[in-house]
Order: sequence, then C-alpha cells, then structure tokens
Amino acid sequence: MESWLGRRFKFLISGLSLCFALQITLAALVAEVPAQAEGRDVRNWSIMGLDIRDYAAEFKVKVPISERRLVRHHKVVVNWHKVNPRQGVWDFSYYDGEISSILADGSSSILLLLQGPVPSWARDPYYGRFSDKAPPRNLAWWREFCSRIAARYGSVVDFYEIWNEVGFDRDGEAMRNFNVYHFGGQAETDYLPLLQLAYEAIKEQDPTALVICGDMITTNNPDPRAGTDLYALLFDEVGRPGQDISLMVESKGKIVAERPMYFNYMGSWDGGHDVVGALQPSTEWYFAEGCTRRTFDMWLCLQNPHNKSIQVTATYMFGPNQGANVMKTYTLSPTSRFTIKVDDEVGEEKDVSVKLTSSDPFIAERPMYFHYNWKWTGGH
Repeated sequence: MESWLGRRFKFLISGLSLCFALQITLAALVAEVPAQAEGRDVRNWSIMGLDIRDYAAEFKVKVPISERRLVRHHKVVVNWHKVNPRQGVWDFSYYDGEISSILADGSSSILLLLQGPVPSWARDPYYGRFSDKAPPRNLAWWREFCSRIAARYGSVVDFYEIWNEVGFDRDGEAMRNFNVYHFGGQAETDYLPLLQLAYEAIKEQDPTALVICGDMITTNNPDPRAGTDLYALLFDEVGRPGQDISLMVESKGKIVAERPMYFNYMGSWDGGHDVVGALQPSTEWYFAEGCTRRTFDMWLCLQNPHNKSIQVTATYMFGPNQGANVMKTYTLSPTSRFTIKVDDEVGEEKDVSVKLTSSDPFIAERPMYFHYNWKWTGGH
C-alpha cells in the first residue's frame, strides 16, 4: 500500500512481472512551487513509474531489457535498519546495487522513500511494540540517516518521500480494523519533527531535491472527502493535543511578549504564572531558589534552538547538611524542549539551587508548583 501521493495516483497493472506501474501527475503536489523551482518545472510532469523491491536480484533477472527500459521513473524503499544495523555502522551495499542496476537500465528520475523499521539500537521504549516504526530515542540519529542517504545518492536522485503512509498510525483505522500500522507514533503529533529534520538534512546535501510529505490518508473509505482530518491536525499549532512545547517569537519590528499559563496541577493545585521570554540563548543559567519538599514539585525546562543535539550539565547545590553537590549531564535533541523533574534527580526534602552550563547556547526556565502549608497553592 505504499504510495507517493495517497489518493492522487492511479494504479495500472502492467505486464511486467513482480511490479506495479503507476501514473502520476505532479501538478497538485507542487501547485505552490514556482514554475522553475530550483531549476525544475515539474508541475506538468506525467510519470509512468515503477515501485519494486529487489530490482537487481529479481526484476532484472526475470524481465528482459526491452521491457525494463519502458519504465523511466523508479521508486526505491530505503529501510533505516538495513543501512544502519548497529550504531556507527553503515552498510550501503544493497542500495548501491539497486540504484546501479536502475541506472544501468536507464532512468529519468528516482524517488527514495526513507522510512523504518528503526534499528533495534535506536528504538524508543516509550512506544512499546510500535517502536520499530516510531520516532527513535534521539531524533539526531534519524537526521544523520537522512543526511547520509542524500550525500551518497543526491547526484542521481530527484525525489525523497519521508515515511510511508503515516496516516496509518498506531490508532488509525487500519490498526483498529486489520492490526496494520505503518507509523508507530501519533501522526498528528510525532511525524512533523521527522519531516522537518529530514527536509533540513536532505537539502543540506542535495539542494535541488524535492522532499515529499508522507501520505496522510487515514481511511480506506472510497469517499475522497473522508480520512483527511490529519492534514489539519498535523499542521495545527494550537489544536495538537498532549504536547510539551517551547517556542520562539520573532518580528521585524520591536514587540513585547509574555507567556501566561493557567493550570490545575495533578487535579488539585490550581494557579497561574506569567513570564517574559529570554531575549537570547546563553551557555550558563542560574536558579538560586528551589525546593523538593513534600508539597513542592520543581522542574527545569530546557530549549535547544539548534539543528543539532547538545549536551547540558546541571550542578545541583543543596542547603546546609543536605549533602554534596550533584552533577548530571543531559542530551537535548535538535530544536526541541527537554524537561527535568528535579525531585526525581536529587530526591525529596531538599532545598536546591541549580547551575546549568553547555558549550552551546540554550534557553532554561524553572517552574515550581506547590501547596504551601496547606494554605497557598499555585506555581511560578
């Protein structure tokens, strides 16, 4: 069921063995791209293409060259675990053979579909049995995979699709009805970071590449109006549920910005607080006040504004007779928020201040939520 554009293509069963032939018009895909975007006017292309696995070992052996040369556009599925089976180990031999065989037969364009399974060493246990097709523990690993693929094949590849049929996620219709999923996270909350990082990594290595969003279809209903809800949810910055977020506000003119928050914490503490955002990242942050006593929860919220992972070291300093300083180091994924519950890091019944340092500038805040002497509740 893998596809470039979901409902926008027609399958044509060909006389070629072991393959699907597909005809695609790219007008809808690039409707908002300038006519000569990056040197390519692809809006009116009509493509007869081929999606097949094991081109070199199967298709090339069983189909004569006179028929193989009728197919000018090719799609190759690139599985992360096959290229990067162990951390730091890269094996391109299979895909070198696939692409070399395609080029030898003649090709007008190649599309690479970059997707899982995620290598076992990179899987995030948070996603449980779905972790083979979910975001990895560290998104920087995914970015490196996309970067290496584009660096190796960018000179001969035209299109990159990011993940297959993301709309069939862990709670989608296909999973509910058929126990089938192509994305192990939540499409409306987990996919966009993968798409953004892949785009950045590919464009760095292959500036003329066309990067395509994975198919967001969520239903097998033949009604073309059905199953399109994820398009709105994926790009809805307000309505995406269940997110811990950080943000950056920019303007060409001078503005004043604050961030109010109102909450009912853990179903019992209600309150609110208001902060003015940091004007710029820093390599050092200090928080003199802090408490992990029985009715206090203390947090550190860190923002990494860079397109790379960074290391942040926290030095926890305590009140009199509460023990020696504790130092811990944390890895922040690219362009992400990282949250630390200080109570879990240093134990309860502590008065604690914190120094945060990194070789790369970052943003830090310290929220506290409390129920003080059973009279005052709130946070700051």
